[in-house]
Amino acid sequence: MLEAVPSEDVVEFLPEPAILTSEQGRIVAANRAFCQLAGLSHTECEDANLFNLCSSGTEGLSALFERAARTRQIQKASIGLQGKNRATQFFEAEAGQIARDDTGCPVFMVRFWNVSGQRLEASGAVLRWLSTCADVEGLRRAEEAQAWLAAIVESSDDAILSKTLDGIITSWNRGAERIFGYKAEEVIGKSITILIPPNLVDEETDILRRLRQGRRIEHYETTRLRKDGRAIDLSLSISPVRDRHNRIVGASKIARDITQRKEAERALAETKAQLQAYAGDLERRVLERTAKLQETVRSLDGFCYTLAHDLRAPVRAMIGFSAELSEQYGATLDETGRDYLARIKTAAQRMDRLILDLLEYGRLDTLEVPTVPIDLADIVQRALLPFEADIKSRSARINLAVPLHRVTANPIVLEQIFSNLIGNALKFTRPGTVPEVAISSEDRGDVIRVWVRDNGIGIKASHLGKLFQPFSRLVNGTEYPGTGMGLAIVRKAAQRMGGRVGIESEYGKGSGFWVELPSGRSP
Repeated sequence: MLEAVPSEDVVEFLPEPAILTSEQGRIVAANRAFCQLAGLSHTECEDANLFNLCSSGTEGLSALFERAARTRQIQKASIGLQGKNRATQFFEAEAGQIARDDTGCPVFMVRFWNVSGQRLEASGAVLRWLSTCADVEGLRRAEEAQAWLAAIVESSDDAILSKTLDGIITSWNRGAERIFGYKAEEVIGKSITILIPPNLVDEETDILRRLRQGRRIEHYETTRLRKDGRAIDLSLSISPVRDRHNRIVGASKIARDITQRKEAERALAETKAQLQAYAGDLERRVLERTAKLQETVRSLDGFCYTLAHDLRAPVRAMIGFSAELSEQYGATLDETGRDYLARIKTAAQRMDRLILDLLEYGRLDTLEVPTVPIDLADIVQRALLPFEADIKSRSARINLAVPLHRVTANPIVLEQIFSNLIGNALKFTRPGTVPEVAISSEDRGDVIRVWVRDNGIGIKASHLGKLFQPFSRLVNGTEYPGTGMGLAIVRKAAQRMGGRVGIESEYGKGSGFWVELPSGRSP
């Protein structure tokens, strides 16, 4: 029962469209929601008559009021309500007594579909009707949307369920039946903990705590149990559910089965671990093999150094005795004998040169090669001294691009590098061509590149790869005199000083050898 007759103030605070009318239908008070429904301003609405707003069924509405008041029975009528915007909304109205107020007068409810009204009487006289209206179309759309949502939930492959804040399951879709193996009637009303492994029970306590705080939980990966006891991997998204007063009353949960994905991830991780183990083992084997090879190379280098050193004594004896033989007995030999003797001396001298190169090559591996900042120009000038007679006799041109940069190197070893490169530049010349040798340097930041360019025979691209190997005497398919160790010594010498070597060449036009060494400029 109502405790008091509704006033204009009460109408304004009702959430749904509401009006207060006299028995003759004049609107005494209307709230904002009703004004919006009728398309009228607040002033226009309160000056209007409810019966005048009806585009049809006016007599029915008046009769409805009268019969309900007289018979105290439920009465029905069809009404059309037309607002200022001329849009007509049709309602099915009914009225009947529902209670009595505190004075004993009957209270009537008037419904326009979901439109409700109350008629109040005092001392047997009808005072006013209080009518409340609901947007039927909006309710219908909401019901349709709810039906669509229910269909989507039911057809989803994911498990969609709801629970109270105490963890009691309240809904369960077919996706949940498929994933967990339980029918809805088996789990609704039971604790969600039937799905949780014993070691993860505390996880649910934390989830419920976060839900009570109004926090969402998205894409939370965990493990749950099926009805058959098998553990499955899930991705959970959990949202708090609120009632119409915005109070958190439960939670909705979407669970996606990610067991196959997690198994694939575990297999991938296992394969990656195996590959890393294999890579580590391979790296260890490579390091061991490299160490053994380095040890073997050092042993061979040491052996070659010792052998070369020991071989030089008899070779020097051959040179010495051939010289004595030529000096003391050369006059007694015929031309053939003198030719043989000259060949023996030349072969012995060549052997001695080869042994010296081998010793030098071996020393680069065994001896310390200390480096210091030095002036390139001084080293190049010293390297040119042994070639002065050859340069003068052949009218060779030496172009020295000064100033040259400073490098960090070993003076003796660096002089040997330039001696070999300059010697090759003068040696491999084209017939009828005046030798030209250009020496320059360029700053490349942390390193200095030194060039020794010539106008000689050039080298075919197919021969460049073997050029810095030991005993390489073939150039463009032709065997040249010498030991074939010069460029091999150049490369190893540069490497021992922290540098490297290379070549740019064009067959028939000349070559450019370069050596890169650490810069020797002051910090």
